[in-house]
Amino acid sequence: MQSSRGFQLIASENGKMVKLHVGDGETVQHNQPLLMVETMKLQVEVLSPYDGVIEKVRFAPGQEYHKGALLIKFKNLPTQPPIPGRVLEVHVSEEQQVSSGEVLMIVECSKEKYDILAPHDGVVREISCAAGENFSIDSSLITVDKLR
Repeated sequence: MQSSRGFQLIASENGKMVKLHVGDGETVQHNQPLLMVETMKLQVEVLSPYDGVIEKVRFAPGQEYHKGALLIKFKNLPTQPPIPGRVLEVHVSEEQQVSSGEVLMIVECSKEKYDILAPHDGVVREISCAAGENFSIDSSLITVDKLR
């Protein structure tokens, strides 16, 4: 099984990459199949922990990896990041209409910059953190209501 650690998908056990469903630069949806791995003689489908953009897939089919290996790195974080950080820039305002994948904010986590993208077409209902503010684990940074 794999675990998501913020903006990375980390192997929780030794295994082998069987199949890739995505590649570098692709946009993925929450629960979309990302890859298939073999671990302890079982093949397991690994799903995306959130909507995002794949920055880098680290292993090709047939390659073996060890526990703790970085399998996939995301380019962005969800609107409720699983790691603490600081808001660097806010690109939208409340009541603004946004498109799926549009950059809403830029944040810094673990000394790296990440985009916060609109999860769907919608309207920004609330911005919970301003530029320069720190946020904690699982803080809701911005709320986007779906267009009807």
